[in-house]
Amino acid sequence: MNRGGVAFRACAPIFAIWSVLLEGNVWGEALPPPETIAPSGSYRVAWLKLENGWEKGADVMLFLGIRSGKATTVWFCAPARSDCHRMWADQITVACTGDTLSGEVKGRMVKVWAPTAHVGQYVYTLDAKVSEGKLFGAFTVRISLFGSKEQTFSGALSGELMNEDRLKKDHAFPSGKDWPCYYGDGFSFRGPDCGAKLIDDLAAAKPLWKAEEQLPCMWGKGPDRRYKRRACVVGVTGGASSPVVAGGLAYVFYFKPSGSLPTGQNSPTEAQLRQEAANFTPSSIGQQAYVDWHRLLADDVVVCIDAVSGKTVWKTILKERGINHQTHKWRGFNPVPLVADGVVYVVNYANRVYALDAKTGKLLWENGQRASNRFTAAAVGPVMADGVLVATVGETVGLDPKTGQELWKAPGGNLLVWRRAGKERVIALCENRFKDAAGKNVANILVACIEPKTGQVLWKAETPLWSPREVGPIIEGDFLVGCEATKAEKPGEADFSKDTQVLCYRLREDGLEKLWAVPAPFPAVDKLALAIAGGCVYVSGSQETFCLKLDTGEQLGVAKAGGARTQTMFAADGRVLIQPEGRHGGQSFFMLDGVAFAGNRISKSFRLLPASASSGELKHPGAGQWVPPHVPDTAYANHPLGYPLVDGRLFIRGHDGLYCYDLRMPGP
Repeated sequence: MNRGGVAFRACAPIFAIWSVLLEGNVWGEALPPPETIAPSGSYRVAWLKLENGWEKGADVMLFLGIRSGKATTVWFCAPARSDCHRMWADQITVACTGDTLSGEVKGRMVKVWAPTAHVGQYVYTLDAKVSEGKLFGAFTVRISLFGSKEQTFSGALSGELMNEDRLKKDHAFPSGKDWPCYYGDGFSFRGPDCGAKLIDDLAAAKPLWKAEEQLPCMWGKGPDRRYKRRACVVGVTGGASSPVVAGGLAYVFYFKPSGSLPTGQNSPTEAQLRQEAANFTPSSIGQQAYVDWHRLLADDVVVCIDAVSGKTVWKTILKERGINHQTHKWRGFNPVPLVADGVVYVVNYANRVYALDAKTGKLLWENGQRASNRFTAAAVGPVMADGVLVATVGETVGLDPKTGQELWKAPGGNLLVWRRAGKERVIALCENRFKDAAGKNVANILVACIEPKTGQVLWKAETPLWSPREVGPIIEGDFLVGCEATKAEKPGEADFSKDTQVLCYRLREDGLEKLWAVPAPFPAVDKLALAIAGGCVYVSGSQETFCLKLDTGEQLGVAKAGGARTQTMFAADGRVLIQPEGRHGGQSFFMLDGVAFAGNRISKSFRLLPASASSGELKHPGAGQWVPPHVPDTAYANHPLGYPLVDGRLFIRGHDGLYCYDLRMPGP
């Protein structure tokens, strides 16, 4: 346990009081016990069509998750309104008893940008009958925009109520097809090939569910010191960890502010903070979020979600083990869970490592011997190699997966696994900074190959690859693929607008062998996205995406689709998806048909699949952009959010929860 020097960050002045905090034995022997919650009772989902129930007389689809007869989650599955950016469901009294579904959904209408404001209230009143799983009835809506006359309108509703048996019949997942870590099924942003036949038009994506567990916002909409009052309308951030999917279950990690407020001569009391927040919102929920923004510590939370229905299977709260860091511009890694051998492994933002039973959420062990007193993360997540759990917690350490006992340590870095001829090796990608002969600052990547049983570094190789705090390079078989960028004037930054190359190396027992270099798509902004599938490397710039042959670098196709900043790309079942904007809270997707081979011949060409219709604001060129009908959010900067695609189901973490869409062709 490091109780040494206190680290301060200019963007988070609340850390200046850490010396006071540490005196309270925050991470000492008397940690609060973990709490695991496993909700009981039957779970059903309802999809309601409210005719003329949205802005300008449009219909709206309303999703309800119903636990033991009471609605626990709501999703207005529709394009964003012009009078607000999102509608919080603050109070849900909808109940389903016997042959009746009735009650109210009440909440806030808020604007996130220009201006940041609580702009009004709404109430939806539902009154429906249930007959053999079908719903029919009426609804009424009251919209109260501050400073405007109240709007009231009503209409007919219809829909369907489905229990878990029905959902499992239609949407069960095949056994052994998982996306168990950030990079997918392996370390190349590729999902498991399930043989699913996918739609050709993303506009035909079918919304399945919004998860029962409400999630906090991410960095893209996060309220930082410059505009912390945004917490009153968007809530507090909880990090931007990507979901993973294994065994028909989805897992998400986040943090939640907890513990005491700063204490000092100039520190406001909770009452003063609530009074200050009242100037921005009359909502007690918004005021509470503003208070929580100021808290010092955080609870770490791991939630397990049924991938078929979206219901919460369990939630484990690890109290006061994290640090509350509220910002919009987090440029570090966002630790993502790993699911392996029936256990969920998580590293938090303070270098604590947890192991939880994947089925029950029971905490099996935790290792905090390298816990940090600053908010930090040095890798995408832990990896399992040759029966050893390997995690970067400042240094890279090998841990006994059954006990958490430290076995060895090695230089730190982002981690991948290289599998060859029945052997597994850990590939650590370490940022290497130095001054060249001319005295200029240089940053590149040192690739280290580590034997997982012993921690022995088998070899090291300095490369021109770019990856400080990035999620590339990636591995497929014996191939290591990444990007080289012209170094910018500032140390640790790169210029992707010129002289950018895609580089491919062969991993060997004695080091790296450079195979090919190909100019990357131009122009590019901030970063390129990479994915490998079916013997092809897909490389996305800001306006174009290349398809290259993995073993030779030969260009096989070009598509007019790409991302702006901090994009991500992933592949599964013959398709390639791009999420182009990873910074400022917007989510949209392109889908491309990947190349397929018959022997040495191309049997299916690379092309962009156009979306016939889309909703929301389109910010990127390309005819195929799809904007999902939920409130979006993003991870910001170097480490973009990952989106598991398993057997045609796409899992998207939005502003307030996890959403699931069905990309499979409709059945007979």
